[in-house]
Amino acid sequence: MTSVIQLKIITNATLKSLTNNIKENVIHYDDESFDEIEEYQRFEYPQKIDISVIQQLDPSKKDSSNAIEVYRCLNLSPLEAQDARIWVSLSHFEGISYCQKRWPCKNEIDLEAREKHINSHMMVDGLRGLFSKNAISRLWWAAYLCDSDEVKDYYTLEQALDIIFNIQQNFAATIERPNISRNKKIFSAILRAFDRHKLNNVQVNDLNKFINIFTNSIIPSALSDKEIDIKFDNFINYIK
Repeated sequence: MTSVIQLKIITNATLKSLTNNIKENVIHYDDESFDEIEEYQRFEYPQKIDISVIQQLDPSKKDSSNAIEVYRCLNLSPLEAQDARIWVSLSHFEGISYCQKRWPCKNEIDLEAREKHINSHMMVDGLRGLFSKNAISRLWWAAYLCDSDEVKDYYTLEQALDIIFNIQQNFAATIERPNISRNKKIFSAILRAFDRHKLNNVQVNDLNKFINIFTNSIIPSALSDKEIDIKFDNFINYIK
């Protein structure tokens, strides 16, 4: 039986130190261990959350499978899930092995490039880092966005996640745009579009630009799902 591991988060001082000292900490990333560094303090999260699942994440599994595990494990509100300290703590302690193996550095990478790589996948650098870059937070946010009635009218949670993770560009371009990710009707529609059409990166970017104009000129709630699908299909057929 797996023992209970209570969620802990780092202090603000620890967050700042980790962010500013990536190069100095390379040896600890190599060892996949920050547990013995007294400077890096953590405290128990007020809400009782068992994160033993985080230690068992398997980087060889699909992102969608791991996203479901993380989402079901971390019972957070969207507001709570915006706290960078949670994700940086998980990335450097309970989830460090997963992070390192899911997003490994190339052997020939230089120190500057490695610092950038670690900052991208194990820190939280702005909203982009929160939603689509940090190795663990990206899983939670993808599952949260796919877990809506608008999406579940068409897909299971795993099916929706498979679509959004299928092409990395799909994931980043969609998650990072508030006019898409915050509008559940549009988010569901773009998942359906990705499901119907195989798009390259340029086409994904063009579609997202179209959606930006579309959502600013039309009230999506005034249209049926079928009407939105037709508009998306017409544009996609035009750019193909």
